[in-house]
Parts: sequence; structure tokens; C-alpha cells
Amino acid sequence: IPTSHHENPELNNWVEKFLNLEEEQTTSFSRYPRLFYLWGHSREFEQNKNWDIIEKFCSSISGRDDIWYATNIEIYGYVKANETLVTSADGSKIYNPTLKKIWIDLDGVQYTINQGETIYII
Repeated sequence: IPTSHHENPELNNWVEKFLNLEEEQTTSFSRYPRLFYLWGHSREFEQNKNWDIIEKFCSSISGRDDIWYATNIEIYGYVKANETLVTSADGSKIYNPTLKKIWIDLDGVQYTINQGETIYII
């Protein structure tokens, strides 16, 4: 889903599409990660008298356990942590040296690698 400014006239359509992705589109999250990145400045809501836009957005996307709500620095930290995974030469082991839980998808099999954990790929 593309990044959108909060005043984009397509915002509601993109939110609807993001929230209704088919299951087969959501299972390989490491190969096809999705990010709905809404941007704007809080001062714009007051200047343009359009608080209703962000209120509608928040109402439609909030309260879901299948969405990670993150700040810029949290997203950056996760991406950097993912980049530091250490894989053995033969690909049979993956070690997570970070303090973050990492999710990966290898050949359609999903793995969770906890902080400091080594997993073995069968």
C-alpha cells in the first residue's frame, strides 16, 4: 500500500484495501512486507480545519491485533535488527543477536526468532 498524506483523496480507499488484503497476500510477510505509512503535520489539522480526516482514519484502523502500530524509530529499529540476523554458512541456523523479536518467512514457513535465540531450519 503506498504512503499517503492525510489529505490525499484516496486515503479511505487505500485504508480499506490495506485492511481487506486476502489471506494469501498476508502470509509471506518477510518477502512482501506491508507498511501503511500515513504522514502529515498536526498543525495542518488546525490550519485546514480537517481533524475529521485523522479521526476517521484512527477509528477505522485502530484496535486491531493484526496491525503493529509503530513510530518511525520503532520501524527503523526493527529493520536494522532484521538486518543483523546471523545465518550459518549452510543456512541451517539463524541467530538473533538483538533485543527484538524477529519474524521471518523461509520458503513459506514462518519462524519467530526471539531475542538472543538461535533457531534451526529443517
